[in-house]
Amino acid sequence: MTQIHEIEQSSIEANGLGILKGLYAWIQENADTVEAHEAERHILDRVLAVGLAAVEDYFAQKGTGDVGPILVHEDGLEYHRHGQIQRKAYISIFGKSRIERTGYHAPGRPMVFPLDAEANLPERRFSYPLQDLVNDFGMNGPFVDAMKRLKKWRGDGVWDHSAEQISRDSAEDYTLYYETKPAPEAAPPEEYLIASVDGKGVPMIKSESAKIQGKLKKGEKRLKKKEALVGACCTVAPNVRTAEDVAESLVYPERAQARRKANRGERDANPKPRDIRRLASLKPKDVVIQELVREAEKRDPNHERGLALLMDGDRGLERLTLEAFQAWPREQVHVILDIIHVREYLWAAAHALHGDGSDAAATWVYKQLVKILQGSVGYVIGSLKSSLTKRGLRGGKAEALCDAIRYFTNHAHMMQYDVYLAWGFPIATGIVESACKSLVKNRMEGCGMRWSIPGAEAMLRLRSLYLSGDWEDYTTFRIDQERARRYGTILRMLRANGSRQPLRKAG
Repeated sequence: MTQIHEIEQSSIEANGLGILKGLYAWIQENADTVEAHEAERHILDRVLAVGLAAVEDYFAQKGTGDVGPILVHEDGLEYHRHGQIQRKAYISIFGKSRIERTGYHAPGRPMVFPLDAEANLPERRFSYPLQDLVNDFGMNGPFVDAMKRLKKWRGDGVWDHSAEQISRDSAEDYTLYYETKPAPEAAPPEEYLIASVDGKGVPMIKSESAKIQGKLKKGEKRLKKKEALVGACCTVAPNVRTAEDVAESLVYPERAQARRKANRGERDANPKPRDIRRLASLKPKDVVIQELVREAEKRDPNHERGLALLMDGDRGLERLTLEAFQAWPREQVHVILDIIHVREYLWAAAHALHGDGSDAAATWVYKQLVKILQGSVGYVIGSLKSSLTKRGLRGGKAEALCDAIRYFTNHAHMMQYDVYLAWGFPIATGIVESACKSLVKNRMEGCGMRWSIPGAEAMLRLRSLYLSGDWEDYTTFRIDQERARRYGTILRMLRANGSRQPLRKAG
């Protein structure tokens, strides 16, 4: 039996060495006649072949997992060695192999394979490095295109539906990972906490659209998207600004940049957010917000920092967020309306009063923004009401002013910008707006894309990990978790049976 094993192993090793020798012989013979790109492609093909031979040699060294005639379970039940070798496909980044394994069976129990446990083989036939590569391609483009690129790189591909299943499997430990992940290194005490949420639609396949919206009323159209709630959490150092500086950067950005450059000799550098956690999910909004709260709790367990909740004006989302963060002292919590939305309403009103694109419109917006940023939103509301009455506006122009009045009145409690600027808080939702684009739009809303809810949720989780900088750490965590789930019992059986002897070929 040992002699047969040595012959097979020697043959596999010789195969790999033969490929290497053939590669160097090919280079010596063809270097004068082939171009560099042709040589590189040939070398890559041969390197992959050497890698495949090395993988097969690894499993030849491991043996089949034959640990004797009997393996005793923790509960005392005996598993007997099966008479026939079982074969399993294993697809690595180098290609496809066939693994020979010794199985052990007991009445009414699934067969167990010591080799699978010792080598920590994944549940599916795709190796963990290949799964990582598939996810890397799949997270950044449509599965069809991603698998074409993968095939071009390694010579053979992975079916699209297999790539989708790999993404779903890979996302299963997402929740546990963040529940057990330690908090980031403590930020300096002067830094404050930012949390922000916003919604972004994900296009659904027809069957999922029907679940979102039941029986339609007459004339009602079927919804084609399901809203994903996108969130972000980080800490950042204070950045105290004046109302005039902020208004200038929002209305006259080129002028503001030129002034900063002239005054300081370089572009103004705002404090960078620290340890941004990005997340997105199709789960109920309150569930997603609670996940954001748990992240904030890790960073500020004693609720000692100022907390800025940046919002887009959705009152329902504001209510849910405030309820979720109710453990924080109310005086430390500042709900901030995105100043970009304020600017949009002012521009609409300015165009109604002074005409589109006029210098007068820009001047008017700047002045109103300064007032609002100084804490005088009531003054601006009164000014708009006065203009509406005195000018006798009608139609669309009157509507633009009415919309601004209504919006500022309803959100005045979120527009205490004089306080926010004095504290050095941000007043725009750029952190979550960029997350909406990077997490959802860039991957989920491509031409013709439609998602099932499980497929979309898995992809959102993977992209959340990737864009939060946690992907590499999560991959290691996931492999450890799968080992414990799939092989914890059999590994304990092997230790208890004293079968740490080398796994060997069956005779």
